[in-house]
Amino acid sequence: MRAIPARAHLNLGDPAAALADLSRGPVDPNDLDDVLAGTLIGFAARAARGETSAMDDDAARLERAAEAIERGTPTGDIVFGPGPRSVVMRRVRLLRALAADERGDIAAVEAAVAEERRAVHATPPAPIEQALWTLLEGSVLLAQGQYATSARMAGSVLAQIEIDDEHFPLEEYGLVRYLSALVLGGDWASVVKVSEGYTGVRSRPIVAFGPGLYCARAFALLHSDRGEEAVPILGDVVENLELMDPLRLLAVAASFAAWAAAAAGDEEGAREYLARAEGCAEVGSAAMRELAAMHRAGAAEILEPGAGLAALAEIAERNRAAGRPGWELIAWVLYLELGGRDEAGRAAEVAAAAEGSWAKGWGAWARAEAEEHGDAYLAAADHFRALGLNRRARGAYARAAACFDAAGDRVAARRAGAAARACEGLPGAGEAGEAEEAVLASLRLSPREQDVVDLAVEGLSDRQIADRLHLSVRTVEGHLHRSYAKLGIRSREDLRAAVED
Repeated sequence: MRAIPARAHLNLGDPAAALADLSRGPVDPNDLDDVLAGTLIGFAARAARGETSAMDDDAARLERAAEAIERGTPTGDIVFGPGPRSVVMRRVRLLRALAADERGDIAAVEAAVAEERRAVHATPPAPIEQALWTLLEGSVLLAQGQYATSARMAGSVLAQIEIDDEHFPLEEYGLVRYLSALVLGGDWASVVKVSEGYTGVRSRPIVAFGPGLYCARAFALLHSDRGEEAVPILGDVVENLELMDPLRLLAVAASFAAWAAAAAGDEEGAREYLARAEGCAEVGSAAMRELAAMHRAGAAEILEPGAGLAALAEIAERNRAAGRPGWELIAWVLYLELGGRDEAGRAAEVAAAAEGSWAKGWGAWARAEAEEHGDAYLAAADHFRALGLNRRARGAYARAAACFDAAGDRVAARRAGAAARACEGLPGAGEAGEAEEAVLASLRLSPREQDVVDLAVEGLSDRQIADRLHLSVRTVEGHLHRSYAKLGIRSREDLRAAVED
């Protein structure tokens, strides 16, 4: 029964008390279930305190009990046989895999998952163990960039949340992983749907998993050109997490808030959140700490151009060396978002192996930045448009127009410019950037040029247009000449097709 008060203390944000509850040991040493009781909630309490080394100690203690079982040495009044020993060792392997996941040792988690798949069990694993192994496999897939598959695996666990969870916070644990995979896969509509409608079938208070919901939604807003909407959300989340942080998300939330404030032009607020984020930089799992570090670097770059791109590249390289391309890709996307170009080739390479529309869109942009070709920028723009990243799409179309114009292909430049203008008025479109807007302006007909062209398309002669608009014939001819250059044509005969195109 010690697991019940431990879970209650964990829910109240007191993992130390939860561990004290669990330290009393089995009530009935002859009951195998009681021997294992609390081992999973103990992991959750250790995680809440950031005690990863103690997780290994807990697993070692349980392994020593299993060794005693094998030797037939009594533990209390009980002598275990090979069946119970197998059950205990199965739990030991799970605890070690969970600890490895907390540390970000994806290779160790992958090896443990593979071992579990090969294992032949005398008795079926407990449902909670099966669920956690599924989440661990999903964690490996996410680190490898298989975001959509990871989301499906986490979703399958949440769909069976009524299983006996041995008081482990399975819903919260699975929900964070599900949302992370959805976000990174570019399925932002599902993130919003979950964050708005999820209430939890176990009636857990929203304070337990609300921060995870809102952090995921804020990430989607920050990286879909809607950062201003994230500012109030993150302000509330940070304030609440400083009071109670059951999922250890404070470092991530404060880092997101710093990015959002910096992007909104609130330098004072951004620096305040950066200080708070740096003060809790070691809070959370390895994955959450890396995500927080990326956003701290991004916020620093927004505040002071040149201050964060190198740090993002270092984080990407660190995750590359650790065999975590899925984490590496996040760093490269943020690097690209903030205008980084030098490492575009590597970013394109990593994105090519990842799942999801988010990876495809930014992978296309990285390839375009590496190749600097109009067609590549057009492809990136189309991906961004499909993602709803309208400002990014407009910028990519404008960059394509600039490439085509530089190559002397005025017709292709005009078409790309028209695609950029089609983004105007769409949610979050904004301006593409000073250089890109200058290119678009050079391709756009002035109001008077447009009037002259419209009348010429109707079939009016230069004299008739001059009379209609109260201009001289020479002025009409000048407007037409400049319009031909902007439209990429040579004569009046090509005008109708150009305008219709």
